[in-house]
Formats: sequence, C-alpha cells, structure tokens
Amino acid sequence: MRHLCELIHIESAQALATYRDDFYAGRPAVTVNAFGKGKAWHVASRNDLAFQRDFFTALSKELALPRAIATELPPGVVATARTDGDNAFIFLQNYSAQNHTLTLPQGYWDCLTDAAVSAPLTLTAWDCRILRRHA
Repeated sequence: MRHLCELIHIESAQALATYRDDFYAGRPAVTVNAFGKGKAWHVASRNDLAFQRDFFTALSKELALPRAIATELPPGVVATARTDGDNAFIFLQNYSAQNHTLTLPQGYWDCLTDAAVSAPLTLTAWDCRILRRHA
C-alpha cells in the first residue's frame, strides 16, 4: 500500500485536522476522543515526517511524557528506558545506515563494559547500546 486515506465518521471525537482534497475533502483526518480518564488519538492518513515529528512532539508535551535521555536524537536513532527501581536502563538504537554521534549527559555506564560513557558517544550503523544510570 502506497497511500492511506481512511474515511472515518466521528460521533463523540473531535476532529483535529481534515482532508483538503479529492472526494474526502472536509472529512476528519486526525481525531481525539476523550473517554473516562483517558484519550485516544486516531490518524486516518499517511503523513510526512514533519507531520509525524510535530504531532508526536505536541502529544508528548500535552501528556508530559519524559524523554528517555536528555539529548536531541538524530533521525533514525531512538531511545527507550526501563528501570529496576534502582537503575534506569537506556536502550539506544540506530535504525539507519549512517553513523551518529550523540552528546550525552554525564552519569551513564555502558552495560556491556561497565565503563563510564564518555561524551561524545558514537553509534555505528544499525548499532545498539544499553546504558545504565542510577535512577
């Protein structure tokens, strides 16, 4: 499938964006629905990277979601966090064919070597690093 333009009908949801072109012009493209103590967002269209970045940045701010690591990540690099209660474990994954260099805050140790991580940290293509810091 190359393009996705889902036709949706809303009842209790609020349309955040609507289609502008073709036979679905004026129909909802992005919605949010409050239910109980939560909310559900629905994106019914295929969008470019700029939309994805803006949408998820705004959503993260609205929900006050913490970043896994306090640094900007280049495209293709993701960070996820887990904890055992005493330590935070940061999984850095490079999903691109390029090497990327990250500037990290102090206080991280490499889980494989148990050595302190010095800045900058280079992730080679398709690399994964697991870091630890005291929570």
